[in-house]
Amino acid sequence: MPDRLSARRTESIGKRTSGRVAAGSRRGRRRNSKLVQGAAGAILAACVLGSCTSSTVNGDECEPILGEDVYIHACQHGDMGPFEAVQASPHPDGWLAATNTTQHVFDVHMNAGEAEGPSRWYVGFRPSRDGAHAVFIGATDEDIDLEVFVADERLERDHQEVVSNPSGCGEMSRVDVFTFERGTQYTLAFGPTDAPSVRVFFEHPDTFGRGGWESRCDD
Repeated sequence: MPDRLSARRTESIGKRTSGRVAAGSRRGRRRNSKLVQGAAGAILAACVLGSCTSSTVNGDECEPILGEDVYIHACQHGDMGPFEAVQASPHPDGWLAATNTTQHVFDVHMNAGEAEGPSRWYVGFRPSRDGAHAVFIGATDEDIDLEVFVADERLERDHQEVVSNPSGCGEMSRVDVFTFERGTQYTLAFGPTDAPSVRVFFEHPDTFGRGGWESRCDD
C-alpha cells in the first residue's frame, strides 16, 4: 500500500465533517431507516466525528476524495450488515462466487485448504450501476492487495483512500475506487495472502449526489 498519506488533508476533512454533524445525521438516518436505529445512531455519531473519514494516498496534483456520506453509510453496514459469507476460489477460471448483492457486506473466505503459503484468491462481481465504485476492504491481520480484471485485462484503479478508524467501520481499513460498467463481469483478485478471510463492501458514490464526493477533480 502506498505510504504517502496527507495528514493535512485528513485533518481538514475531519474539521469539515464535524461542522456538518446535524446535516450528516439527518441524511444518514433517512438513507438507513431499515437499520436498527439505536446502534445506527451510535455509529453515525462516531463516523461524523471522524472515525470514518479518509485520507488520500494518491500522489497526483488533484486527488479525488470520497464524501462523508459514503463513509457514514459504508461504516454502518460494516458494523451491522447484512453479512454474506462467500468462498473465494484459488483459480481465476471457471465458476466464481458472486459478490453482487447490493447493500451486503461480504466476508470472503480464503481458507479452503487448496493452497500452501500466500496465494491469490478470486471472486466475481457484476455491478448493477455504471461509474465509480468504492470498494471497502478489511482484514484482521494484514493489508490485502486487490486487483480487478475484466476478461484478461487488468482494470486500473482510479484512486485509493484509507479509513482513519477501522474499528468504527467493521474493520474495513481501505477503500479502492474503480470505474465499472453495469452488467459487465469482473474478477476480483485478493493477495497473495495467507489471511483466512477479507471483508468487502461496494459503495456507489454517485448515488449520494453531492454528498458522494468531497472532491471529484473534474473542473
